[in-house]
Amino acid sequence: MLLFLQSNNPNKFEMYLQLLSPILLGLALLPTTLLAQSNSPENLHPIEVKMNNCIDKNPSTAGVTGCLDTAYTEWDAELNKFYKLLTGIINTTQKTALRNAERAWLEYRDKEFALLELLYQTKEGSMFQPMLMYDKVTVVKKRALELEDHYKLLTEY
Repeated sequence: MLLFLQSNNPNKFEMYLQLLSPILLGLALLPTTLLAQSNSPENLHPIEVKMNNCIDKNPSTAGVTGCLDTAYTEWDAELNKFYKLLTGIINTTQKTALRNAERAWLEYRDKEFALLELLYQTKEGSMFQPMLMYDKVTVVKKRALELEDHYKLLTEY
């Protein structure tokens, strides 16, 4: 690639530039496109759809906190569901590794929640309670989706 850039032939350079421009533009826009697709309603997990609908219907601080609490419970159930599904299809060595990983994650979760509570404790105002709850939901959701991905890896591919 560097050789043609150093060439004294401007026509060759322009030709490469014309060929590469759409590709480079596409690569530059790819993260934005993927983000937009991942956040579109048809790509949202049913728990997220339910949570968003609940928040739309209950926009007060108490309402939003209640919706987030429900979402937390549902993501936790999803996490447990995929943990159990995984343990049903993996061998003994894999079960031990999964159990160890899950114990480490539970320790991480508890420490992360303690940190979040300390951080939000310094803030005044009712809006910070739902923000804290949202952050907790996100931690559990992330792990649930990781376990779901592990399960799909073993069952769908």
